[in-house]
Amino acid sequence: FSLVQYRRILFLDADAIATRSLAPLLSRPMIHSCIAAADDIKYSTRTFAQNEFNSGVMLIRPNSSVFSQLISRLSQYRTKSRGGQHFLSLSFLNASDAPCQREQLRVSEHGNLAVFSWRPQSWPTQTPAIVHYTIYKPSRVQYCTGKYRQWCMLWMHYSNMSQLDGTFPSL
Repeated sequence: FSLVQYRRILFLDADAIATRSLAPLLSRPMIHSCIAAADDIKYSTRTFAQNEFNSGVMLIRPNSSVFSQLISRLSQYRTKSRGGQHFLSLSFLNASDAPCQREQLRVSEHGNLAVFSWRPQSWPTQTPAIVHYTIYKPSRVQYCTGKYRQWCMLWMHYSNMSQLDGTFPSL
């Protein structure tokens, strides 16, 4: 949030892969919000969490005031074991004095594979702009079977960065 020299910052976890241009996502207006993230999905109930978002893909509109508020909140945050996602969710979703509003990222923008697995009715027909490997991280091509095959093949395409040619694989 302190990188105010930029209009937008797109944060991606290391286990997230872009499948097409992210220009539409980066050009989002974000007039009343300073963060856009998708609701997380609860492991226990396989439903979308209303009180926590997934911080593995976040679009941020930098703002020094928001940054200062977060630093202040961080000094009072006592649940150190839950990590950044919990802290950000508390700050933006569960606080009456949230530093700004949060916008919802659609599954078509942030394709969390937990949604693919546990809420297939919510998965878009077109491959999401970003596929986030939250529950399945292929380690070897021989594990690329079943319902995760297409996502495994996408992962394998990018596993050898020296082979990247600037194009996206067809899925």
